[in-house]
Amino acid sequence: MLLRDDWLIRVQLCRMWEFINYKRSPDMICLDMIIIDEKRTLMHAVIWKNQVNKFRDVIIIRNFKVSEILGDYRPVQSNFKITFLRITAIQKLPDDIVHIPLNGFQFIQ
Repeated sequence: MLLRDDWLIRVQLCRMWEFINYKRSPDMICLDMIIIDEKRTLMHAVIWKNQVNKFRDVIIIRNFKVSEILGDYRPVQSNFKITFLRITAIQKLPDDIVHIPLNGFQFIQ
């Protein structure tokens, strides 16, 4: 069920970039990321401007929202994205706890 906000996942950050709408303001709106899990599943994740806390480690993410992607903007081939909430918690894990690849790729048709 997608309406939950109590998900718990263990992931590695692959890519991260600032999303800026230059038509409105030069300020960052959010931080977009591509994360990867132990099964090499890639997922798009978003952290809003007021919640940005940069990280590059293997992490556990708790209490986030999974929602359907609306529109054509899809950094990975998925119908869903993760959105960090005010209650989202991030915990760093030692690198030797689990093997999560640093990168992944998807073939485009």
